Amino acid sequence: LFRSSLPGKSLLSVITSGSSSKDRPLFAEWEGRVPAFIQKRIDNSLNNKRINELKQKRKMIRKGKYKYILTINGNEELYNISSDPQEQFNLAESQFNIKKDLKTELLRWQETTAIRRHAVSYDADDKVLKNLRALGYM
Repeated sequence: LFRSSLPGKSLLSVITSGSSSKDRPLFAEWEGRVPAFIQKRIDNSLNNKRINELKQKRKMIRKGKYKYILTINGNEELYNISSDPQEQFNLAESQFNIKKDLKTELLRWQETTAIRRHAVSYDADDKVLKNLRALGYM
């Protein structure tokens, strides 16, 4: 069932013909929620810096060969994912114009997104909490 009133673009042509547009931006957000089983694995490896990085909210745009990341505390990262797929070399300081353009596009996307994101709280009974613990989420 397809609904033309839904926001977004169809990926059907990518699936059926393998075609894609490399200049079309891809946006993502990370809310900083790290499942307990991942946190325990990282804590066991004594890599607290990494777990703190994972807990930071961040937004990302990938367009062409570049990926730009903006964290909640204003840290900026820019990578050329064609030549640096492991994201080892942050170009945010040396490629100012590219960073500025991608940041502008990312913030515009955030402002025009049809679905606004709000903090959500959940009330869970003892059974739900028990199940979440069993699954390693708490």
